[in-house]
Amino acid sequence: MAVTHQPTETGLSIIDSIKRRYFPNGYQSKPRSGGVDYRFTPKGQAEYRRGFKLSMARLVSQGGEA
Repeated sequence: MAVTHQPTETGLSIIDSIKRRYFPNGYQSKPRSGGVDYRFTPKGQAEYRRGFKLSMARLVSQGGEA
């Protein structure tokens, strides 16, 4: 048996007050900041490998283990 929840007047008024408080001008999604997602391209993978090597070198130079 599926349980369905019905919104109550109190619940709806709480949600409306929160919306008015935190989103006085209404909510508008912001466009992405441009740029290209390179994570899964050869260029992006090379960048991750480079960063990993640098972080490992930093750890080793601080006396940590790699």
